[in-house]
Amino acid sequence: MRSRRPLVIFLIIVCLLFLQACFSPFTPKLPTEAPTLPPAIPTEHSEPTLEPTPTLEPTEALAPPNGQIIFRYNANLWRYLVDSGTLEQLTFDGVPGDYGNAYDKAEISPDGAVLAYIKGENSYMHDFTSGTKVDMSAYGKFIKWNGVGRQFFTMLGNMTCPPVENLEDQSLLNFNVMRYDQTNLSSVTNLGNIGGGLKFVNTISNDGQWLVANSCGCYSECGSESVWHLPTLSQISPPFSFQIGAIDFSPDSSRMVFGQWQMYGYEESALYTAGSGLSSPITIYNRSDTAPIRQEWSPDGSMIAFTLVEIDPVERTATEHMVILTSPDGHEQLLVESGSAEFLAWSPDSSRILYSQEFGGVRQVYVYDRVSETRTLLPFVIDAYSDSAVDWGRLSIGDLGL
Repeated sequence: MRSRRPLVIFLIIVCLLFLQACFSPFTPKLPTEAPTLPPAIPTEHSEPTLEPTPTLEPTEALAPPNGQIIFRYNANLWRYLVDSGTLEQLTFDGVPGDYGNAYDKAEISPDGAVLAYIKGENSYMHDFTSGTKVDMSAYGKFIKWNGVGRQFFTMLGNMTCPPVENLEDQSLLNFNVMRYDQTNLSSVTNLGNIGGGLKFVNTISNDGQWLVANSCGCYSECGSESVWHLPTLSQISPPFSFQIGAIDFSPDSSRMVFGQWQMYGYEESALYTAGSGLSSPITIYNRSDTAPIRQEWSPDGSMIAFTLVEIDPVERTATEHMVILTSPDGHEQLLVESGSAEFLAWSPDSSRILYSQEFGGVRQVYVYDRVSETRTLLPFVIDAYSDSAVDWGRLSIGDLGL
């Protein structure tokens, strides 16, 4: 038995070697480098990658359109589109030299869609979208838009003077102060009645709380401006020794700007701001032998523009007109233009102003840009004494093609 064991072991080893040799072709070799895989084919439902989404570089916002300017020339109203330079005549029956038949008090609605204006004692509205003109006189004499949608104020009442032989009846004259919505004229509020004689409204605060009017006598001159508190129908006594004039309210109705009333020759005056009821007045501009006129807050309430008249102290006549910008506290002041220059209007975004300058009896119109500090001559001229018929407003959505 011992002699056979080595032989058996030998045969087992031979068999194992034979099996290894037979199956070695089917044993895979390990790769020496990573395999190259074909590109993945995206599918509609492929999972998102973990890579962050690239952030686009911010682009500069498109500048808002520069709007439209309304002005009076040869007693008629014209429209100038600032971006395109298009001029359009809106009215055709104004009579030069005839105040009662010249268009005045033109003001564009806050959305730029409607122009309100006055001719004589009649009020009208021109819809730029439809091109229609509507006589609004039945709703009262237009005062101003109030900055909320298409709400506007009017004075509604009979301001016709009685015959001279019945002149004592002028004390019976009175009018209501009304607020309407042009998109729904049945939406109306009577803010109060102002009586006691002939008066002409100059302006009203946007909140409808404060009214500024001249008290006049029939067939005689008007006095200075007075401030009325409409909720109580009370007249405010100014805390000054002089008569006030050319009042304008800030857009938020909290402040007012004014100077001394100028009527029979010019009087030296500072420029003041105060609370809406003439409370806590402060001096914001003061220069000897000058008087501010035609002062107006910017639409954003950050600045005040005005015309400064240089006065001959003996003759009390104007020797120079300048356009000034000042902050409401008076700390920032800028001379925009001198040489027979007069302030006209603010741009809707408060970045620019319109002013006129007289050359050879012709009033040319310029734009002053507060950012670039440049002056641009516009391609039209305006009538003298027509500042109340000049306005710079936005364009409506229809004009923008939206």
